Amino acid sequence: MSRADRQFLKLVSKIERARRKQKLPRVPSLTEKQRAFIDAYLWKTTGNATEAASLVGYKWPAKVGPALVYHPLVNRVLHAQVDLMDASHRGPLRVGLLTFR
Repeated sequence: MSRADRQFLKLVSKIERARRKQKLPRVPSLTEKQRAFIDAYLWKTTGNATEAASLVGYKWPAKVGPALVYHPLVNRVLHAQVDLMDASHRGPLRVGLLTFR
């Protein structure tokens, strides 16, 4: 193996090591409990956040339930679901702690 080949392989391995060290940005996603909370909040308890959190199994439902309603990811999904529910409904629609258009 020539000197140029060794230098090239050394450079390639150095680049590969640098690539492995770089971490990709973490994309936030909903947990299974949060998905279950959304389902319970919209369909089972019809807007009672504390009761929905209790059904899902959170340890402190009185604190976690209302906080989850305002969690950025959960809130986005709730709004999207309510927009789908609101398609045939006229006027403001109230679900639990949130009022939608």
